[in-house]
Amino acid sequence: MREQEAHETLQDQGCAVLLGLAARPACAVQIVEAGAVEVILAAMQRHVTMSGMQEHGCGALWNLAIEGENRARLVQAGAVPVIIAAVSAHPRKVGIQELGCKALLYLVTKAPSKGTPDDARAIGAVVAAMQEHPTVA
Repeated sequence: MREQEAHETLQDQGCAVLLGLAARPACAVQIVEAGAVEVILAAMQRHVTMSGMQEHGCGALWNLAIEGENRARLVQAGAVPVIIAAVSAHPRKVGIQELGCKALLYLVTKAPSKGTPDDARAIGAVVAAMQEHPTVA
């Protein structure tokens, strides 16, 4: 993924694979240690209009954030503003809203560094998602 940053399909498929692998607790730590967080974030930032990639990226970040030891690394790498950007760019895409909010749950409320400016932006993004999709549980 690092050598083909401009290739949208490859980046999307890479994020999808990492989403699946990150669901396995043993793999989640290995993925972070391999430097994949930065690769996922770069793909999401470069291809912000691709809703499928944003959904896969948010899902991968959520799965990685479930493992407590990964949270600080995700926050330090800048995952919170990238997730907020994805949620904000695709307000009508339920999958992005759901996975983005799940990732923010772990990164904003359970990560070691609380009380950052990202918290206020996360609150705004979550409230907007809830207002846009009031019937989605």
